[in-house]
This record gives sequence, structure tokens and C-alpha cells, in this order.
Amino acid sequence: MLEDARQGKFKVVLIHKLDRFSRNIDNTLKIFRDLNDHDVTLASVTEEFDYSTPMGRMFFHMMAVFAQWYLENLSAETAKGKKERVRKGLHNGSLSFGYKSAGSREPAELVLDEAEATHGAFELYSTGEYSNRQIADYLNQKGFKTRRGRRWSKDAVREFLQNDFYCGVVSYKDEKWPGNHEPIIDKDLFNKCLSVCNKRSRR
Repeated sequence: MLEDARQGKFKVVLIHKLDRFSRNIDNTLKIFRDLNDHDVTLASVTEEFDYSTPMGRMFFHMMAVFAQWYLENLSAETAKGKKERVRKGLHNGSLSFGYKSAGSREPAELVLDEAEATHGAFELYSTGEYSNRQIADYLNQKGFKTRRGRRWSKDAVREFLQNDFYCGVVSYKDEKWPGNHEPIIDKDLFNKCLSVCNKRSRR
């Protein structure tokens, strides 16, 4: 966008709100100055600011400060909420393959779904005789899809086999807590798979 502005391809950048334009006040002001230097106007659908007057510039700076504060505060509150969920034994984000929600109420109870295939994949891999690609073929041949509705790949399997959610753990960043959901595998089987993965990584 900035390169097109320098080449004079347009005269106006239209945004919905300033807090959707950038998450950082320094970045907002720098881009705004770059656009202004090339006679390109920044206009908002929902907010009024006029950079041609001292009052307008002050108002614009204030809006940029509040936009950054809002996004930083939203990020902090989101992180706080996710930590609280983990400490209560609840999962964050999309559900892992092998589970489904038992209802629409929050927090919803999790029930097993495709648990036999999930357990089978871990059992096969723990023997050390199957690669990530072969486990992906095993799941694809049985007609299973990933949570995104795609065919299994070796990379998806690698992530799947290192997910300790399956042995009853919920996590957020470095925090790990016992989950309220029913484990599909035990920790011994999970650790066997992790050991096989680590050996192959070193090799």
C-alpha cells in the first residue's frame, strides 16, 4: 500500500476504525506521515479527524493512543481468560481430533469421538515402526479428516502425536493443569510416542 502511495496510484486510504489500522501508535503515526508526505489522505468511516489543524492533529494522536491501549488491554484480558479456563481444567481454542462438545452451553462437556482411531494411531507410532507419513496414511485410509476438514499430512500427525491433551492435560503457554475431559491415552503411551519422536529428531 505504501509503495503504491509513493507511486501516486491513489489519493485516499479508507479505514473502518483507527484501531483496526494498526496495533501500535508509533507505527500508526509513521504510516500516517508517510501517506501525508505523498498527498494521500487517511479517512475513517466511523471517526472524524482533520490532520490539517492543530486541534485535529491533537485529536488524531489521542485516538491513536486510545486505539493502542484498547488493543493491549483486550490482549491482556484475553490471556487472563485463557489462563482461568486452564486452571479450571477447560480447553482453549478448537477441540482436538478425538473429541466433540456435548452441548452448546459454556463450558460444554467434552465427549469422546473417533477415540478408537486416535488411540490406534498412538499405539502404532509408539512401536517405532511407523513414521508420521504412515500414520497419516492410516488415518486417511479409514476416512478420517483433521479438525479443519483436511486429509492428514505428516506435519499434522507430528503435532497430533505431541498433544498432551490426549492424556488429560490442558495447557496455555507454559502452564499445564489436569483437564476435566476423559483421557484417550495414558501418560505412559504418550511418553513412549514422545520418546520415539525425539529419537527420530536427533537422528
